[in-house]
Parts: sequence; structure tokens; C-alpha cells
Amino acid sequence: MLIRRRSQAGTGTRAIAALTLASCLGCAGVVSAKPKTDVIVLKNGDRVTCEIKSVERGILKVSTDDMGTISIEWQKVAAVTSAAQFEVEIATGDRFYGSLAAAGADRVAVVSDIAQPVLDLPSIIRLAPLERSFWQRLYGNVGAGGSFTQSSGIAQGSFNFLLGARRPAFEWQTSLDTTVTIQEQEPPSNRYTGQVVYTRLLRNRWIVPGSLTVEQNKDLGFTLRTTGALGIGRTLVQSNRSLLRVVGGLDASREIPVDGETVTNIEAVFTFDYEFFTYDFPKTDFTTQLTAFPSLSDLGRFRFNSNVQVTRDLFTSDFYVAVTLYDDYDSRPPTVDASTNDVGVTFSLGWKF
Repeated sequence: MLIRRRSQAGTGTRAIAALTLASCLGCAGVVSAKPKTDVIVLKNGDRVTCEIKSVERGILKVSTDDMGTISIEWQKVAAVTSAAQFEVEIATGDRFYGSLAAAGADRVAVVSDIAQPVLDLPSIIRLAPLERSFWQRLYGNVGAGGSFTQSSGIAQGSFNFLLGARRPAFEWQTSLDTTVTIQEQEPPSNRYTGQVVYTRLLRNRWIVPGSLTVEQNKDLGFTLRTTGALGIGRTLVQSNRSLLRVVGGLDASREIPVDGETVTNIEAVFTFDYEFFTYDFPKTDFTTQLTAFPSLSDLGRFRFNSNVQVTRDLFTSDFYVAVTLYDDYDSRPPTVDASTNDVGVTFSLGWKF
């Protein structure tokens, strides 16, 4: 009898444990399935019940139960309502924090315990939920391309990768860009650039960026260049169509030439960034980055990097094709008889996340 009672008790305990586990899993499922209660009203009168993911570069991304994640042109939105907490940035660089309440056509109130400013929707250039996890804050892209010309026997491959995240007070990015050129009866030519950038976001669109860059380009006479830079800049123009930013600062670099002794260089740095983007599918982005490096420790030496890229969406907004034109110039390369220019064009297919 005693043995039987223990068996029944064990069976009862296992049953209770199983029911408890099932209940916990059920509760976890309910908790993880965040209800979609945000409401978007379009200018044509359509209403979308969803979960707002972001507003960036004139595109509103929302998650829906029936259609998954969709993208909506921000200029077609008439009203937004959400009980969640958001960071809202407008074209002047001012940021507001709170939930979103409708305040008439093309307007929204940012509701918080401190104030309830009413903003024009077209003035909002960025919208991000405050309660996102680390993984949800990540953004980036990865792309690869290649070409081969039989008449010249030249093959070229390229790979690029970008990963970053943004918080209310700062933004960080890490990137890798490499190009390999192979020619018959010639050694392979490799060009790569790896970079980590941390940018402090200040008021009135001022920024303080710091970066660490590692490069290799034997055509320009160095097998390794490591550069640390610090600057201050300002976003002069930011809208749902374009962005214009200038940065000035200083850097220190350490170069290992292909032939010669290691060189240390102190330079001034001036950067000009311009971006222009369209909304209608297929979405097209045009970006230009120009950077000048006048040397302070080797007077007369001047380096200049330019990068121009056109990106166009394919199939969906997650896939794209890109054409990139780059030009790296060094008036006084670290290796005698090295080329002063490295110019190239790459074509690549990529994926944004």
C-alpha cells in the first residue's frame, strides 16, 4: 500500500508539473506576442492597425498580422497613434520622447509627463521605439559582386559589410570593404578597408565622431595603414529627401610601406557627406563621401578619398543592386614609384537588414 501511494503521489506531481509548464509556456507565448494596437491613417483614408517599427529616410516600417512587415512612404501618412514610447527627431535636430496621439491632419502630439508638443508629420525625419532590445536596434547590409573580362584576362571581386546601432545619445558602426583584382601573369591586387566609428549625438545636429581604420592597398605603396581619428561636425541639412553633413578633425596614422621603414603621420581631416533618396519603388539612394587629409607632419603630402554610390532596390526593399565609384589619391605615397591614384568601379548585389 505504501509503495502504491508513493507512485500515485509521483504521478500527481508529474501531472501538476506538466500543467504548470504548459501554463508558463502559454503565458510566455502571450507575453512575447506583443499586441498590434498602433494605428496609421493614410491620406487616402485607409487605416492600418499595426506595430510601428521605425521611420527612417522617409519610410515608415510597420509590422502587421496579415501582411507581415510593410513599408509606407511617410509623406502619405495623415495621422499616427500609439501608446508605446518613442524617440522622435525632427529636421531641426530636436528630439522628443513619449507616446503618440493624433492632433489633427498631418500632426501628432508626443505625450509625456513633462510636455505634449504637437509636431507636423512632414517635419519628423526619424521615429524609433524606446523599448527595443539590443538585437532590434541593429541595422546593416551585406553585398558582393564580381566581373571578368576575357579579352584582358582581368577578374575582380568585391565584398562589403556594415553593422550598426543607434541610441538616443550615440551611434556606432563597423564596416568592411574589400576589392580583389586578378590579372593573368600578375600578382593579385588587394584593397581592403575595415573601420569602427563611434559618434556622439549632441544638440542642434552637432556630432562628435571618433574612428579607428585599418587599410591595405599595395597599389598605393602600403601593406598596412592604421588610423585613429577624432573630430567634430554638424548636420547642415536633414530631411526625408536628403542629408548633408560636414566634419573636421585630426588623425594619427601608422603606415607599413611595401618597401621602406614604418611611417607615422599626423593629418587634418575634412569630410563632406551628401545623401539623396527617393521613395517610389524601386527606391533609389545616391550617396557621396569626400574626405581630404592634408598632412601636418609631412608638409606637402595630401591624400584624398572619394566614394560615390548609387543603390537601387530589387524585388523588395530588402534587396538592392549598387554601383560604386571610388578614387584614392596620395600625392606622396610611402613607397617610391608607387601609384598616386587607385580608381575603380564595383557592381554588387546586396541585402539590407
